[in-house]
Amino acid sequence: MSEQPTHSTPPVQWWAMTIHCLDPHATAEALLPLGGNLSPHQDPNNPNLLVLQDPAGHPLCLLRASAARRF
Repeated sequence: MSEQPTHSTPPVQWWAMTIHCLDPHATAEALLPLGGNLSPHQDPNNPNLLVLQDPAGHPLCLLRASAARRF
């Protein structure tokens, strides 16, 4: 009987990319035809932030550049 490896698989880490732009909604309109889609998770209290997902489901945050220094 052979021994099985004792190491475990490292956990998957998710990263979000943030893009600072002049107009998150206009930028989203340009990205949607490329395969992105709007994330179901949006911050209703922050009109300067829009969250998209790539085709694999990874988040992409579009942040109005003038609001970026507040975060």
